[in-house]
Amino acid sequence: MMELAATAVTATRGMLESTHPVKAKWERINTNPLPRSSHTLSVIAGRAYIFGGEVSPREPVDNNMQIVTLPYDAFSSADYQTIPAKSKTVGGEVPEKRVVSGRTNDLWGFDVRSRTWKEFPAAPGKPRGGTSITVSKHRIYRYGGFNGTGEEGGQVDILDLGIDTLSGTGPSTEAAVVAKGKWHTLDFTKENMTCPGNRSVAGLHAITTGMGREYLVLLFGERDPSSQGHDGAGKFWGDIWAFQCPPLDMTGASFKDATWQALGKESGQGKWSAMQVADAEGAEGDDIHKLVPSERGWFASSTMGDLDASSIVLWGGLNGKNEREDDGWILRIE
Repeated sequence: MMELAATAVTATRGMLESTHPVKAKWERINTNPLPRSSHTLSVIAGRAYIFGGEVSPREPVDNNMQIVTLPYDAFSSADYQTIPAKSKTVGGEVPEKRVVSGRTNDLWGFDVRSRTWKEFPAAPGKPRGGTSITVSKHRIYRYGGFNGTGEEGGQVDILDLGIDTLSGTGPSTEAAVVAKGKWHTLDFTKENMTCPGNRSVAGLHAITTGMGREYLVLLFGERDPSSQGHDGAGKFWGDIWAFQCPPLDMTGASFKDATWQALGKESGQGKWSAMQVADAEGAEGDDIHKLVPSERGWFASSTMGDLDASSIVLWGGLNGKNEREDDGWILRIE
């Protein structure tokens, strides 16, 4: 009976609490330093796979795969290993080091089953590089980028996705991801609404906090490009923002939003807010500058997937001194 009452109290508190601002804590990953920028990071089954990048400007690193077993909470520890590249592997050779430049607006998807590329509708606005894109459930979201003269921002571009089922020659059917219509844009500058500053080479991820509640998390990035191009470092942001996505239907989040709207209150849907961030010990405000990741861009980041759907892992990046950061962090959203 007491457990039922406690559950009711928790549910009532959750119904009354605002969804903004979102709170989070940074936790340092205590493992070997690995300095680099412009690399990739993917999380699979609790492991972060780090590949590529550069330590010196425009000089790609080796083809070794760095693997970090992520701590699943503040009390567990990380593990680190390196898988060296081989000169030849079954099925092909190690990819050549290469540098690709240029800015475009096209969007492509790769079907891992058919091993074919498919073109999706081109994104709106100026062609850009360093844009931030994430996929969430049935939508693609885009923010920012560098258009050749300055950083983009103030808008969220959205492309809705659907599933197209095709009947095969036999009893089996095939499904393909398709675009549902064209891109549409939420322009916060026209509405004079609060939103993140213009930026490129930032992180953008979709996370869930339970009960059907979903946010886009935008972190760090470059706000002013370097006058030296890729040989130098520009100026970077050190802030983190949360954008509240529409809730999933028939969930606690959708019921809460409907209740707030019926009471004449704003649910927070479709709005940005600066995230309130603390370190692992709970320190906030000006006290945490040296205890959390510094301003940077060109880093690699990813959600933690099945290990923790409300957390993001970040590694490395380039700071304002043109130095490659060597640290790894986990941002745990509360």
